[in-house]
Amino acid sequence: MSEKRNYNNLVGLFFRIVNKFSQFEKKPRDFGTGITVYPSEIHTIEAIGKNAGVNVTELARLLGITKGAASQIVQKLVKKGLIEKHKNVDNDKEILVRLTPAGQNAFQGHEKHHARIDLLLYRKLDDMSGEQIVFLEDIFKTIEGYLDLSLND
Repeated sequence: MSEKRNYNNLVGLFFRIVNKFSQFEKKPRDFGTGITVYPSEIHTIEAIGKNAGVNVTELARLLGITKGAASQIVQKLVKKGLIEKHKNVDNDKEILVRLTPAGQNAFQGHEKHHARIDLLLYRKLDDMSGEQIVFLEDIFKTIEGYLDLSLND
């Protein structure tokens, strides 16, 4: 009976986290540019900032989203003046994206934001053994697999 209670407690915790994350994803923030962006947008800026010369297909792969979704976010960020499109000098047909100066400021603001808020997680990970970290990674992969199955149902 206690195994079922433990399972139910863990599932309840997981769904509370998912619900809070869903709320978080709907909340835009300003990362020092005077332009508010949603988490999906700032993570796109982060991916572009860390992967210079990326195209939309590669961007979608990096973010784990469809090419269509990546294209939509790119368009929004172009309109906000945070990224710009340009042709690949080696291939006229390929369009690449890069950060504008405002996008670079947002990228740096996001990096500073994470340096501050990630301290709690870093401290917790520092207290964990290698086996505990591997176990946690395995749990995350199991949850990801569960979500993949649920999305494809």
